[in-house]
Amino acid sequence: MDIAKIFNKYAGKEIQVEEKYVFLSFGRSSYAYGDIKPDKNDPVLKAMKRAASEKGLTLRVWFSESTRSCDYRKDRLNVHVTKGEDGKYRVSDKFTIG
Repeated sequence: MDIAKIFNKYAGKEIQVEEKYVFLSFGRSSYAYGDIKPDKNDPVLKAMKRAASEKGLTLRVWFSESTRSCDYRKDRLNVHVTKGEDGKYRVSDKFTIG
């Protein structure tokens, strides 16, 4: 299955996200990290989820700032999302199975 051929039409499309920052303190040091989640009602992601489902795949959204799990699934499409210089999140042209 050529997933790039199927999903490239979504590359570059903006998606809506929920972005929160979490602040942690350890002794005298403090750290901040972003917690980014896709908006469940985003129309682009809904369309991608439908397209993936038609091919027998589930959809997982990966942000460039996200941590990754080590499990591999042959029925899962990983959609990579990047934050542009304008602060907007867009679907990249990188799609993987895993």
